[in-house]
Amino acid sequence: MQSYSNEIKILSGTYKGKNIPVLNAKGLRPTSVLVRKVLFSWLTNDLPQARVLDLFAGSGILGYEAISNGAASLTQVELSKDVYENLKKFNSTFKVNTKISLFNQNAIDFINSHNDKYNVIFIDPPYDSEIYEEILSTILNRQLIDSNTKIYVEEREGSHVIVPGYRVIKEQQQGQVHFSLWQKSMP
Repeated sequence: MQSYSNEIKILSGTYKGKNIPVLNAKGLRPTSVLVRKVLFSWLTNDLPQARVLDLFAGSGILGYEAISNGAASLTQVELSKDVYENLKKFNSTFKVNTKISLFNQNAIDFINSHNDKYNVIFIDPPYDSEIYEEILSTILNRQLIDSNTKIYVEEREGSHVIVPGYRVIKEQQQGQVHFSLWQKSMP
């Protein structure tokens, strides 16, 4: 039986106030309210009709905020079977025109096996992960983005990945979280 540690609320848009149950799972750490407020103020003009990819879906809150703010499609990738099952169950509660796809897969395997292009990508793996550079390089090499795609990267304090082919357009520190918005570099 799955147990829940708490609930978090969607902050804005169509589903503002909707509670999202957070599964009690190792390494699952939903993005805080303060960080989400800043992030979604950055993405205000990018979300309507966007194709969104959430590579480490976890609680699902980043993707659900995107849906609530007008995204046309959401693709969630989650490796943990329990967390995947929780997302699958909860996704059915959204009655919108947004297409939600969910994959129980490793993020790198997903990127290497799909050719869809995205307007917004969320990269928020477990903090002990060293996968940032590999993920960002693979996205670029697979040409899943264009120069307008926004990529959100959340890292623990003191971390700061640099990947050739990208530029950081916005960044901020909130408590122990360093978060940034990236775009493909212009040639």
